[in-house]
Amino acid sequence: MARSKITGTIIYQLFILLLLIVLLALVNFITNYVNSSFLNTLTAFINANFVLLIIISLVFFVGRILYLLKFPVSLFAPPFEAVGAVLVVKFLIAVIGLIDTLGNTRIVSYIEPFRWIIYVIVFILVLIIEYSKISSRANRSVQRETIKEVIEEKEIEKDTYPRRKKTTYRKRVRS
Repeated sequence: MARSKITGTIIYQLFILLLLIVLLALVNFITNYVNSSFLNTLTAFINANFVLLIIISLVFFVGRILYLLKFPVSLFAPPFEAVGAVLVVKFLIAVIGLIDTLGNTRIVSYIEPFRWIIYVIVFILVLIIEYSKISSRANRSVQRETIKEVIEEKEIEKDTYPRRKKTTYRKRVRS
């Protein structure tokens, strides 16, 4: 079952990477034929952040693969998920910067001083959440194993000490 999930994750990841490449090629192709300052700015933004998007995708991919593996190895997944989350926040701040550029607003100037604090908070929160997910998953598997052992013990007990058939005694009726 874990192999099929890992295979599905790999196929999904390849699909995401292919989608990113097609999106980049499409936007660059359209930019060559359409003369628009908005489209040129958008294309420059996507080209500038393409490597970041690929890295985000790969970091989450490694984290997901590690999470799908059994307990001791899955402990390495939360740092990858946390780094991926920080990179997503970094990308979102870049998107807000793009909106600032296009809309002449000053939103990023308010966020910029707190950028590193936001990164640390996101990193710590994601680590806590991911480790709690792994802990609850480990607890569920321990509970399943315990239930399985109890059921096996009861089956062995049944086989060792077979139940006697219940005999019904009739009361004699005296005449």
